Amino acid sequence: MTNLLCLCKHHHRLKHSTRWRPVLHADGTVIWTSPYGEEFITKPIDHTALAIA
Repeated sequence: MTNLLCLCKHHHRLKHSTRWRPVLHADGTVIWTSPYGEEFITKPIDHTALAIA
């Protein structure tokens, strides 16, 4: 399911109130496409590595 993103209020509004479009990939990365066609990639945080530090 590529539409099941856990978003904060700001990013939820960005997704639903503007022409920004996120696409979730199987590895957890999300590609956000701006209204101008630019793509921005976000990668999930490895929380297990943070717990060790």
